[in-house]
Amino acid sequence: MKKPCEPNAEYCNTVLKQVAQTAVENYAGIDNLAEMRVSLVNRFDLGLAKGSFSREATRTIEDWRTQLR
Repeated sequence: MKKPCEPNAEYCNTVLKQVAQTAVENYAGIDNLAEMRVSLVNRFDLGLAKGSFSREATRTIEDWRTQLR
């Protein structure tokens, strides 16, 4: 990821949807899953300070399909 999620929520939501779309379209066993979680983690290390921010979404496969239409 090029931008942190905290001040760029729309950007991160778009990336989450793109990752989910790729999985739904390309993972052969997607119909065997009850649900799917997509997590984005943005980490930083400035020497004296380290940290991370994350954004994730968990939905049933049917809910992902509905949202991605």
